Amino acid sequence: MNSGLYRDLVASHSLIEHKEVELPTHKENDGAWKVIRPREIPFISYYYEWPFSMLKDAALLTLSIQKKALDYNMSLKDATAFNIQFFNGKPIFIDTLSFEAYQEGKPWIAYEQFVENFLSPLLLMSKVDV
Repeated sequence: MNSGLYRDLVASHSLIEHKEVELPTHKENDGAWKVIRPREIPFISYYYEWPFSMLKDAALLTLSIQKKALDYNMSLKDATAFNIQFFNGKPIFIDTLSFEAYQEGKPWIAYEQFVENFLSPLLLMSKVDV
């Protein structure tokens, strides 16, 4: 939050906004540092239901977010397609907790997941028509 990345991504409608809420006082949430409540998305869809164009838009958003995160010395630690939803007709990243501080020289840890969730399905879809 202190890096400014959250504000930038929310302002560009790339990341779902959230509010910090009070910590619950009951026992099962012992150890929680903060609790956030993201803006509700009225309809949830899954990447295996999306056509090529939606999966492509989600992939491009994920890469755009990773690139922007590097500008703030941050990185995506996972790149699953489950982190994307479509809100008002556009892809939006929904997992605020998928970011970590970037370590100089460290490869993108989520690259394999990006290939499995986005690149490989898009390649297959581009060569085979239902």
